[in-house]
Amino acid sequence: MTDVERRKFLDIHNEYRSLVARGEAVDKASKSKYAPMAARMKKMVRQCYSVRTKLVI
Repeated sequence: MTDVERRKFLDIHNEYRSLVARGEAVDKASKSKYAPMAARMKKMVRQCYSVRTKLVI
C-alpha cells in the first residue's frame, strides 16, 4: 500500500468516525434510527516505522 493509499484510507475512515461522533451515523436497529454520539472520539493518525504501520487513536 502506498502512502497516498494509506492517507486516503485513513481520511475515509475518519469521516465515518466523525459521523458516529456527531451522532449522524445511521443505525437501523435503533428506535431513533441513529447511533449514539461519542463523548470524546479522536481522529486516528498514522505513524509508519519503516515497513510496519501503526494506527494511533
